[in-house]
Amino acid sequence: MDNIIYKKIPKPETIIIIGLLIRIICSFANAFFGILPGADHDALTFHESAVNFSRGEEDGTFSNIYEFLEAGKAYVIILGTLYKLIPASFELFAGGILSSITWMFSAIILYKILQLNKLNNSYISIALTIYSILPFGIIYTSVTLREAYQLLLINLTFYFVILILKKLKTRYVFGLLVTLFILYFFHKAIIFFIAFIISVLLIISMDKISKHFRNHKFLTLILFISVTYIYLPYYTDFYSFLTDQVQNYKFNHNQDARAIYNDQLRITYERNYFLFSLIYSLIQFEFEPYPWRETLNVDYILIAQNAFKLFLFYIIIKKLILSFKLKNLSYFILFSIFIFLEFLWSTGTVNWGTAARHQVPGYGMLIYLSFANIKKIK
Repeated sequence: MDNIIYKKIPKPETIIIIGLLIRIICSFANAFFGILPGADHDALTFHESAVNFSRGEEDGTFSNIYEFLEAGKAYVIILGTLYKLIPASFELFAGGILSSITWMFSAIILYKILQLNKLNNSYISIALTIYSILPFGIIYTSVTLREAYQLLLINLTFYFVILILKKLKTRYVFGLLVTLFILYFFHKAIIFFIAFIISVLLIISMDKISKHFRNHKFLTLILFISVTYIYLPYYTDFYSFLTDQVQNYKFNHNQDARAIYNDQLRITYERNYFLFSLIYSLIQFEFEPYPWRETLNVDYILIAQNAFKLFLFYIIIKKLILSFKLKNLSYFILFSIFIFLEFLWSTGTVNWGTAARHQVPGYGMLIYLSFANIKKIK
């Protein structure tokens, strides 16, 4: 019976094409019939900035490199350059098409990542189906937002990390560094994500130097992760910097908005409550709105999506426990990269509308960690 069911599942390539077509349809609807839920505000801001850039109304020269690295500037340049080549009436649609195509490449990278784990095509098809049809994932990767580009680059980052864990080669390291460099142009907060990945990989490479480390690699890496999450925030100036940034950001946002997190701004960011505040923010980031919150019809879609995501987290936690038993260092590293990214986004997120968008860049990692065969990750 299982074989019959699996034979009816479309091939991975077909699913990717279907996912692309769904996004093109959404792009068309968004451009010519009405703005989709979640496709206003930031999406239209990027679109309008790109329009201004294409018409020369926004100066395309930069006084220094730091101005170029301003959040979103690289995306505006890409979009604005495209707009210079097409009629004004098709600009918004073209921007959505570009995001959709970018998503397609992210799906192809995820396909390759799943193949590295030696999963059969039936399981890969199921994974790609989930990746393709998550509701807000569809919307946010078919309109003029950075998320599709972040998703592609983070999937590519994950791909190179897996290759490096399998076999440390110069070309993989170079590919990873180039990818991380480009990724930084799409959000300045990514610098922490980049630093974390590089630090982890440097520790892994120490087994070439120290025989002692080679014999205690798993324990050493766990110690490093613990230091990253506990020691640095508690006992260095980084703690003060982080709490100041978080408080300033959150308190400057509209605290009366319908989708604002309850009690988010009441958390005391004192030394004794730091870890609690991080975990509390992460839970809200991943699973708000809760069913008992004041919601609109569109929120029920998000509630259903979060319920399914909770199931995926359950699978991942089971695999993580198994990885500790098997001392599978690679799965632990991949999980730590994913959860660090989610912690990073959650720290600066104050409402579930923004959270749904910030969850998109990590979807590829979430799917992979859910479907990965631990015994084939080395």
